[in-house]
Amino acid sequence: MQYAMSKWIDKAKQETGITDDRMKLLIYNTGIAFLEMQEADDRKTLKMLECSTMFWTWYNRQFQMLCAEFFRDYGAILQDMRRSDIERHFVDFVAREKISYYGINSYAFLLTQFAPEDQVFTVYKGETIQVEE
Repeated sequence: MQYAMSKWIDKAKQETGITDDRMKLLIYNTGIAFLEMQEADDRKTLKMLECSTMFWTWYNRQFQMLCAEFFRDYGAILQDMRRSDIERHFVDFVAREKISYYGINSYAFLLTQFAPEDQVFTVYKGETIQVEE
């Protein structure tokens, strides 16, 4: 069955039994964990993004894609699992991955939307980008 991108979080809640409030907390916690991993050396950028509507809109989209990837990667084996086991696998998956497969590229672009002139950001595991106009 095909799902619209916005429905993947709903499918995850349905298949895992995770409540709306718990899913929102999971999205928030994995978003913060992602920011802390990416911006460990730049607390100012971390705090700016943590409070940004643009970041959270982007991250919610990443989380939707992550849900889709979970069901794509694990769909066949989930059929015979109990809901509690599916939940455990799902939570472990999103905690480990944090963003979708191609998410780091869009994160690098997202940073350019915040960057003052001549700003340098850490993008991924020590790699940096110079933001230019």
